[in-house]
Amino acid sequence: MNETLDLNRFHDIDDLRRVMKALRDKETGCPWDSVQTHESIRQDCLEEAYEVCDAIDRNDMADLKEELGDLLLQVVFHSAMEEEKGNFTFDDVCNTVATKMIQRHPHVFKDREEYTGAEKYDLWETAKREEHGQHSTADAVDGVAHTLPSIWRLSKMVKKAGKAGYEAFPDLERSADRLVKQIENGELEDIGEVYSEFMLSLVSRLYGKIDMEKTLQDACDRFSGQVRDWEEKK
Repeated sequence: MNETLDLNRFHDIDDLRRVMKALRDKETGCPWDSVQTHESIRQDCLEEAYEVCDAIDRNDMADLKEELGDLLLQVVFHSAMEEEKGNFTFDDVCNTVATKMIQRHPHVFKDREEYTGAEKYDLWETAKREEHGQHSTADAVDGVAHTLPSIWRLSKMVKKAGKAGYEAFPDLERSADRLVKQIENGELEDIGEVYSEFMLSLVSRLYGKIDMEKTLQDACDRFSGQVRDWEEKK
């Protein structure tokens, strides 16, 4: 039996990499794992990240340990695919993120006394823009991941624009009145545009004050409980 498959001993990251290599072997590996691509397991990566967050929200540390492992597996999985192509390895991934953290934290790894609290944040943002080739606020706003949930994405975009001094957000009261009137009047042809304007105005008022994504998730949980209570009382 392959030593890495012995369940009676402790396994580290090197063992996990060997397990993945065995699973990906085209001749002796797993029929499913060996044929996966970045695209075919893309959704799995998102799902595992959300399950990590779910364990955190439930304060379930045993589950968090397992879910972090599942998320790590996704990193090892994607890295193994690129190692097979000769593009990069898991070690290269580790080196990249370690280098990034050092570059973004000169106040930790260089002169600790040189920077104020505000400057430390600016250093992080400046480093991120340089790394991603972002030369303007518009580049930074457009660079927010398109795969984020919409409220989360919009909140990050508003934050970046607001910190740069952008103030041309829609008026909240006007947007709300317009949305309500069109709903009441059944004028739904351009309701999507009106709704979008309202959400932008709402997020611009609330960013930095509450976590809107988590607030909506909490609302989902409360609504689920309300439906259950309603059904039990029928």
